[in-house]
Amino acid sequence: MSEKFQVAHLDELTPQEGDEGADWFRLRRDLDVRAFGVNAYGADAGKRVIEEHDELGGAAGRHQELYVVIRGSARFQLDGEEVAAATGTFLFIRDPAVRRGALAEEDGTVVLVAGGTPGKAYEVSTWEAAADAYPHWRAGDHAKAVEILRSVADQHPEAGSVLYNLACAEVLAGEPDAALNHLRQAIELEERWREFARTDEDFAAVRERPEFQELTEAAA
Repeated sequence: MSEKFQVAHLDELTPQEGDEGADWFRLRRDLDVRAFGVNAYGADAGKRVIEEHDELGGAAGRHQELYVVIRGSARFQLDGEEVAAATGTFLFIRDPAVRRGALAEEDGTVVLVAGGTPGKAYEVSTWEAAADAYPHWRAGDHAKAVEILRSVADQHPEAGSVLYNLACAEVLAGEPDAALNHLRQAIELEERWREFARTDEDFAAVRERPEFQELTEAAA
């Protein structure tokens, strides 16, 4: 491997499981890209290849994003408007508030995503740093997931999604008091986590505790 450049082929990369079971090709991490965010996602026909989301939240939020369909085809939903995207299609989302997502329409569909915030030097997103915890979580090693998520939360105490997921992992790891504290912090940052927690099965072990019930009551 050259110190000046790196070459890799998609078929040589080992994906990680992403949201809703999509393949996540961690290009930024695996190629050590430091100037901008870039990843690729793959899925078969009928499966979600790009999760539904916007780019408004978190410290590294308000990204503009470029999507490129490099294999197969996908159908994007952009603020409720459907856009068919065959191989070679570019979709640039200028407004971070646009709610976007995509379903694969062919087996083996792969979508490349690049993004960044105008006028701001690139930093690794908190969600990407936190994602290192999820393979351990899925394997049942909740203690290791907690360790990683705590490290990210310490560096990014303003990241509500990290605090929420940390709370979930702590319940599963048998640390209910720490979990309720982090859930409280997440809700204080973003009200939406109150609603999420009400039905999240990860909180089953603490659902009857008065502290949890207080946290998940409707805001006054």
